[in-house]
Amino acid sequence: MSDVEKMYPPLSFKSKVWKHYGFYKKDGRLDKTDAICKLCRASVKYTGSTTNLISHLKRRHGVVVEEASASAPASPASCSDSPVATSSKSGKKSIEGFFHAPLANNSTRSTAITDAIALFICKDIQPYSVTENEGFKHLLHVLEPRYKIPNRKLFSDKQIPALYDKTRVFNEAHTGNNLAVLLQDVCREWKIEEKSPALVTDNARNMILAGAGAKMDPHVRCIAHKLNLASQKAFKVDSVSVLVVKVRKLVTFFHKSPKATEVLREIQTQLHLPNHKLIHDVSTRWNSTLDMLERFWEQQPAVLNTLLSRKIKRREAMASLTEDDMTLIPEIIKLMSPLKVATTLLTLDPRFKDLAFLDDSDAKDMVFMKITTEVVQMNGEEEVSDTAMPNEDQATGTFEEDQTAETEGNKSPSKEDKTDDVPPKKKTAMDQMFGDFLSARPPAKTIREKAKDEILKYRERDTLGLDGDVLQWWRLQVDLPPLSALAKRYLSIPATSVPAERVFSTAGDIVTAQRSLLHPDHVDQLIFLKKNL
Repeated sequence: MSDVEKMYPPLSFKSKVWKHYGFYKKDGRLDKTDAICKLCRASVKYTGSTTNLISHLKRRHGVVVEEASASAPASPASCSDSPVATSSKSGKKSIEGFFHAPLANNSTRSTAITDAIALFICKDIQPYSVTENEGFKHLLHVLEPRYKIPNRKLFSDKQIPALYDKTRVFNEAHTGNNLAVLLQDVCREWKIEEKSPALVTDNARNMILAGAGAKMDPHVRCIAHKLNLASQKAFKVDSVSVLVVKVRKLVTFFHKSPKATEVLREIQTQLHLPNHKLIHDVSTRWNSTLDMLERFWEQQPAVLNTLLSRKIKRREAMASLTEDDMTLIPEIIKLMSPLKVATTLLTLDPRFKDLAFLDDSDAKDMVFMKITTEVVQMNGEEEVSDTAMPNEDQATGTFEEDQTAETEGNKSPSKEDKTDDVPPKKKTAMDQMFGDFLSARPPAKTIREKAKDEILKYRERDTLGLDGDVLQWWRLQVDLPPLSALAKRYLSIPATSVPAERVFSTAGDIVTAQRSLLHPDHVDQLIFLKKNL
């Protein structure tokens, strides 16, 4: 084969496309004007780029070359392009570096993310070490690759204390006077001192003094607190207290014995009882003690059979329960269950306006007379001696008698009662022309008279069903404006302060076995911020 027909591959070119191409020699040198396809001997124009060569292979032969970039230049001319390519590549790297540069710690974006992490730790009761978890790091990297998570010390020593300082902290002694000043300051801060805000507290003496000192009315005593005090006294009765200790000991035995729990589950299935675990009570919550007794009574056939099983080694836990104890348990449940679901009955609640829980009709009249006085005071009308609150002996027929007296009192004096010494009033031109055509207008009623009329209408209306919407019912009573305003004022007040007292339960979610080394100051900050952010 002559040199004209023989193809020579360019040895200095690194592209894979040259496995399929070569050049002819001309005058002892490679002719790089055209590249020759080894598959079809076709000439393909070559200008220093392999794009035409790759297109020919793909279009004519279906061959796809993995490397789509042009080959490295072999000539000095092509070599002169390399600095440009190098500068282009370096320029590309600089642009990528610009867009992926880490955020400065004091930048707005970085500060916002750091503050959000601090809020996340407080609101979701997360440990400070969450910032070191791999999953958390991955999440933030996906959301903002430029952000660098600070050390956990930044959150425990700076971010969380800063949030704590921004929020109101009350470090004074919780006396009635100090709390009264705090309540007044809060009302002024929120600009609600003129709106007569209600106050809901427990029955502690300092709270009662605080409400009186701050002049906050109405001041509602927590009904749940009263029920709790009454229920705790009931569980302190000697026979009941002894029974509760016995049941608690039995429940503790099952909680500590996996074998006893397994046998209990098997017997529950055999007796077709619900597969429920026994409940252990909490000493500070009386309703948990009732729940414990209810669950024990539900499962007592399975519990008795489990304790008699040969698979259980300790059967002495049931020895202390006597027949009298088993009789006492359902009686306690029957007695205490209504307290568990007790609700406040208000006379302005149209579901209970008949006051069926009061047997004495005089007592019912006294309740509505107090409502009348409340309406008068709410509208700023002065109380006078002849409209003072009647005692219980005077309550019967109050509304009818008062209205009769008011009607008689509103009568105009007769002509015989007028004295001749008073000269007649001079009539104006309007009186002379149209006075005979106008009828006498009765004097406007006072707030007390309107309140009495509205209460009579209210008592005559049908009672709302238990599933009715109380506030919607009052919204529709357009002809009872003073009573509706009073109902809106009282029915919107929560009857319990339990949500505020649940703050103390948050401590158990923060101070856990895994976080037992938390500093007391950090615990105070996390508890406070959890409930106030």
